[in-house]
Amino acid sequence: MTEVTEQVMTNNHLNNGYQFWLNPTDKLVYAGIAEPEYGFKGDFFPVFDPKIRVANISMMRKASLDGLDFSGLDMKSPYIDEQFHQMYLEFRDNYLAGGRQKMAALTSGANSVVNILNVFPKLYGLKERKYAARYLAQEIAVPNLVIDIDTIKKYSGMVEIGELQLPFPKEVRYSRAHFEAKKYGLIFEISEEAMLKNIHNPLQDSITVASTKVDQRVSYDIVQTLENGLTSVAALGDWGAFTSNTDHSTINPKKDIARVITSSIEATGIGGTFNRMGMHSVSYTDYESNSYVRGLFEPAPDPSWEPALRPIKGLAGVGLAQDYFIPQGVAYVLDVGDETCCALFQGPTRVASKREEISGSEIYGIFDFHLSAIINTNTGRRMTGATTPVAPA
Repeated sequence: MTEVTEQVMTNNHLNNGYQFWLNPTDKLVYAGIAEPEYGFKGDFFPVFDPKIRVANISMMRKASLDGLDFSGLDMKSPYIDEQFHQMYLEFRDNYLAGGRQKMAALTSGANSVVNILNVFPKLYGLKERKYAARYLAQEIAVPNLVIDIDTIKKYSGMVEIGELQLPFPKEVRYSRAHFEAKKYGLIFEISEEAMLKNIHNPLQDSITVASTKVDQRVSYDIVQTLENGLTSVAALGDWGAFTSNTDHSTINPKKDIARVITSSIEATGIGGTFNRMGMHSVSYTDYESNSYVRGLFEPAPDPSWEPALRPIKGLAGVGLAQDYFIPQGVAYVLDVGDETCCALFQGPTRVASKREEISGSEIYGIFDFHLSAIINTNTGRRMTGATTPVAPA
């Protein structure tokens, strides 16, 4: 640690002197005195590992269900920096002591820092997300907020040549695109009365809601990027429609999808792989009920409407991102891999706090840097009119 770091910590200005950032590359929390515009170097140093904190919580939950004592668990400290660890232990001892010591701990600067660091495991380890559109993009860690992407323009194939003739020389060409992560923020406030009551845990409840909103924003941005950036192709017809007086569907959705991807994603000279699809839950119900997908004699499947990434019936090796942000009737067919169509540039995440001395409330802010962008227009298509939208209840 630097001399400046030790001086600030010695003066107990931990919360006022430092910003706390989650590095998207190694998933560690760093302390620094400014934004990591050029990465986590120089004055930044690691202080906390959210992954260890999440693992400890999982072990405690399992032990609690098994009726075991926590003292026998092999839990590691998530604190990388020893001075931050000692500050946490002092805060914990004062809090558990109760009375005036507990009140002093709750209103101290150490309380803010401890709570800030405890926000990160929730952001990192939140389970059962309700938004799945983030799986329609390949995540690229951008610790320094900016990135330049080079895309290759492939030349055509071999040509027939005559005797003593040579083919025209060709070369690979590159194009460079510059991207900068955008900043998104959310602030929540916890009153002094709420902190001192033991009926609920307002901090943890607020963190849970806030962390869900972070993922919600990412999924929303990715869908908007696909809606505005993909080339649209009309489907052959409604995948949910049946031919009159018959037992079979009118349109074969697998043939419809093959028609699109063989002239785009997997066409010659592009080299992409169709491995991801995105649909609204209502639209996927029509797809899954199609007779060309489930068969004529197989009963209609039990649908699952919760947003998630799951295998898609009838298309081996393709994952389905099912999300409510995707418009009904639309189906995204994409490559999310080596020739990915859409990228999620995930920058660092910062958590900050401020105490209002007069009101006694604690204000917390979560600031996330990210950007979704189309980086390969040839490896993704937006199929329209695939199903008939249904009005909400």
